[in-house]
Amino acid sequence: MTRQRSTVGIVTALSRRLRTVDGRNSGHGRMSAVVSGRARHTAACDYGRVDIDAWEEAGLYRPDAPGADERRALLKYLTARGATLEQMVEAHRLDSLPAVAGDLALGTEPATISVEDIAARCGVPVERVQRVLLAVGLPVVADTQVPEDLDALMASFEQGVTLMGEEAILAFTRVLGAAATNIAEAAVALFYAELGPGTVGEGPDELARAQVAEAATLAFTTVPELLSRVVLAHFARATRHAVLVRGWAA
Repeated sequence: MTRQRSTVGIVTALSRRLRTVDGRNSGHGRMSAVVSGRARHTAACDYGRVDIDAWEEAGLYRPDAPGADERRALLKYLTARGATLEQMVEAHRLDSLPAVAGDLALGTEPATISVEDIAARCGVPVERVQRVLLAVGLPVVADTQVPEDLDALMASFEQGVTLMGEEAILAFTRVLGAAATNIAEAAVALFYAELGPGTVGEGPDELARAQVAEAATLAFTTVPELLSRVVLAHFARATRHAVLVRGWAA
């Protein structure tokens, strides 16, 4: 039981920010329904006061530019959801302004601390934290800022080391890191293949693209809980098989 909780704790820490969407055959219908619903909500939403002058000064909006109405609708939509001027300017610089809606759907960014702080909090050397994070696919240096809750990863790692030994748990951590990397990259690739720039599903204008990004991100947030359930199901299945094949003789 202790070993199972340790395993799930590591998986949950690794998978927290991973996202995914349903497959091609059924995803587009549901996504369209979500976007349509959000569009209806937007039409009735009181955007409040918007500072068009500030948008112009920041280079986000020009009333005489082609697509000005479309851009203004997008800026209103993002502002209503809490986007800051600085956030929109940075996204505009990266040519990804509609994607801000997806970022906002995730809520407040998690608190971050340095790798040094995690080491101090967990009572282990900085090099040990770096080694564990590298094993999960996150190369860092001492002053790198990482999500604060990654201290749970270190706690689970140390618990596993006590039970199984360091090299064995380090190897297992690499497996988890590879799985997490594959899931994250698959999720991003799926979005760009199905709903990204140049696809049929991306939407006809910037506001529609923002709504698609928002809806897709909300869909992605189901992955951590689902992944934990899948891992537990596979763990139970693997345990039964191992008992039958490798169980201790009576």
